[in-house]
Amino acid sequence: MPRAMGSDVNRQFALCFATSLTCSTQKSTVGCVAKHSLFDLMGRSFPVAVRSASNRTGLTPCEFKKVLGQNAAFVQIRSRKVPEELTRYIHRRLFDPDNEEELKTLRNAWLVLSQIRTPGMPFTDFVEIIRDAVRHNASLDARTRPP
Repeated sequence: MPRAMGSDVNRQFALCFATSLTCSTQKSTVGCVAKHSLFDLMGRSFPVAVRSASNRTGLTPCEFKKVLGQNAAFVQIRSRKVPEELTRYIHRRLFDPDNEEELKTLRNAWLVLSQIRTPGMPFTDFVEIIRDAVRHNASLDARTRPP
């Protein structure tokens, strides 16, 4: 029996998810597949897009990284300074829900993503997990920046 692969719809959704929640920047990074990473956020907010025992068409972390790696906007780096999160996307940051303009962008992204895949939580919970991820990424960026 061949190995199950993520569906084309979930691959396209993963790219749409990642580009909708992040923007280009010079000094920030976003995690690939660890806690508070893009993959973790997608799995928590849209569980139907992630592989599970009952969902063989969802994406695995490896497939997620491959999909984003084929997009020029998501350049992966490896950092040994952050052992809990070895691989990160450089020059990307999550939109900050504490910024009113970026919250509107997240709201629009949520509406678009919700039309493609069924969300696993309400928008207010989604904003909270994004807020936690923004704080987590900011603390990691502060630890890895040279003095």
